[in-house]
Amino acid sequence: MDDDYGDIDDAAFAAVADATEKAHLASRPNTVAATTAESSKQPVVQPVPRKIQKATGPSSIVVNTRQKGNPLLPYIKNTPWEYGDIPADYLPNPRTAMLFLSLKYHRLHPEYIYTRIKSLGQAYTLRVVLVLVDTEQHSDPLKELTKAGIIHSLTIMLAWSPAEAGRYVELYKALENTPATMIKERQKEDYMGRVEDVITSVKGVNKTDALGLIMMFGSMRAAINASEQQVELIPGWGEKKTRRWCTAVRENFRVGGALLKKRDEAENETIVPLNLMNDEERLALNRRLGIAGPARVKQNEGVETIELDEDEVQAMIEMEEEERRRKMPQDGKIDTASAAKQKAAPSTTTTTTTTEDGVMAALAKLRKQ
Repeated sequence: MDDDYGDIDDAAFAAVADATEKAHLASRPNTVAATTAESSKQPVVQPVPRKIQKATGPSSIVVNTRQKGNPLLPYIKNTPWEYGDIPADYLPNPRTAMLFLSLKYHRLHPEYIYTRIKSLGQAYTLRVVLVLVDTEQHSDPLKELTKAGIIHSLTIMLAWSPAEAGRYVELYKALENTPATMIKERQKEDYMGRVEDVITSVKGVNKTDALGLIMMFGSMRAAINASEQQVELIPGWGEKKTRRWCTAVRENFRVGGALLKKRDEAENETIVPLNLMNDEERLALNRRLGIAGPARVKQNEGVETIELDEDEVQAMIEMEEEERRRKMPQDGKIDTASAAKQKAAPSTTTTTTTTEDGVMAALAKLRKQ
C-alpha cells in the first residue's frame, strides 16, 4: 500500500539512512573542535576545597594503665574509654588532664601527688586533680591540696564517692565542646529588670522590696536621695534594711584598699608651717617671752654698737614694768605669811634678788648704749 511519501523500496530507504548517518558523524569533530577552541580562550578556574572541621580529640576517654582496678571505672558508662600510655590518669580531651587521688593514699604517701604534678609539665591547658574524700579527717589534707593547686595552677575537684568521681570524668568528656553560656549570668534587657538587679544587690533586699521602693519614689534618683525616715515608710522595709540601703548608696566606693586609706589619712592631716615670721618679728617675740636672742651689732669706726628697734625697746620697757610691779607689795602692805616664808627660806630669797638685780643691770647697760 502506498503512503504519502510514495512507493520507496527497502534498499533505497536503507541507502538514504546510511548517507544521513555518515553526514552526521562527519560534522561532529568540527563542533567538538570549535567548543574546545572557545573554552581555551577563557581562564581556567580551579575548584576551592571545602574546609572540614577536624575532630578535637578521640571519641573515647584515655585512661592510664595504672588506674586498673580503680572503683570509679565501672561508673563511666555513658562514654567509651580505653587504656593508653599517657602521663595523666585520665585524658578526656587533648587539652585536659586529670589526676586521681584518694585521701587515704595521700595520708600514707604525701609525696605521690607532687611527683605526678611535676610529670604533667605545662602540656595541658586545664589540669584537674580529682580527689576522692574517703576519710573522716580531711580538713588538713584538703587545705594542703588547695594551697598546692594555687601554686601549680590546678583545679581541685572533690568527689565523695566513686560514682560521683566517675560522673565527673564523663562530664569533662561530654561537655568538652559546650560553650559557657549555660553558666554565664543572663543580663536582663528591660529597664525594670536592670533596676531590680541593682537594688537587690544590697544585702537583705529582695525583689518585692525593690518593687516597693520603685513604686514609692518612682525613680532611682529619688530613691537614692530619700531619707531613712521616708524609706522606712515602705511596707517590708525595717530599720536594718533601711540602714543597709542608705549606707550602700551614700558611702564612697572602695578603691585601692590600704593605699586609698593611707591617702585619705595624709589628706586629713593638718600641715603645720615651720615658721613664717621674719627675723624682726621673731626677735621681738623672743624678747616678750623672755628668751634671749642674738643682738644686732653694728661696727662704727672700730666701736661696736648694739642697735635696738622700737619693738625691742617696747619689750624691754614692758619687762621693766613687770619686774617693778612684781616687787611692789599689794595695797602697801606686806603679807605676814610671805614674810614668815621669806624668813624660813633666806637662801632662796637671796638667790632670787641676785638674779633680778643682774637682769636690771643688763637692761640699764643696754639703755645707756
